[in-house]
Amino acid sequence: MAGEIIQGMPRVADGDTLQIDDKKIRLFGFDAPEKAQLCKNAQGADYSCGLQSGEALHSMIGSNPVRCEVRNKDQYGRNVSSCSVLTNKGPVDIGSFMVSNGYAVAYRQYGKDYIALEDAAHQAHKGIWQGSFETPADWRKDQKIDKLLAQRGRSLLPQDAASNAALPQIASSTSMSSSQDGPANGCKIKGNINSKGEKIYHVPGGRYYDSTQIDLPQGERWFCNERQAKDAGWRASQ
Repeated sequence: MAGEIIQGMPRVADGDTLQIDDKKIRLFGFDAPEKAQLCKNAQGADYSCGLQSGEALHSMIGSNPVRCEVRNKDQYGRNVSSCSVLTNKGPVDIGSFMVSNGYAVAYRQYGKDYIALEDAAHQAHKGIWQGSFETPADWRKDQKIDKLLAQRGRSLLPQDAASNAALPQIASSTSMSSSQDGPANGCKIKGNINSKGEKIYHVPGGRYYDSTQIDLPQGERWFCNERQAKDAGWRASQ
């Protein structure tokens, strides 16, 4: 219920989710990397940014209680709430801490509260801004796409016929453009097949990115991230 106050000692589920007693809380206004998500540091090496985000929230709370004001319920029944840690020096807003230190991004789709803090963290190369990363929302979308594509690739059993028949349409609408005009849903990496049959992907800003056209009927495709491209058998452009 909007306006409800939930207060107590929390359990940290991940970088933007808490549980107090039997109440599940989705922290309002920001989005943290998922537990299994990897980001790249300043040297281009992968690291577990999702786990790091959760650990940062856990350390920030410490042994202090948390006070949350419920705004609404999300589709999973969680209490979407603005929460503060109740310290000896006064309440500290969790979202401000997470976003300003680069452990999460402002969830612009649902609010503008933390946009300025995200911009400052970006400029200072804090946390995930030290290198490169997918927004958590895009990462979750990619996991859904990968699951759908994996289902498409399995042997079609009679009992799966109805559900699998819909998969090409679903995957197409969520991951790939149906023309050369541009990618769908922010999947901007171009998976090209050259005249030698080599599968090469091009990232935005790359030397050949702008001149590369994607021909879907010839097996070329769009990717949402480099991991997805590599798993599908493409290599990076040199």
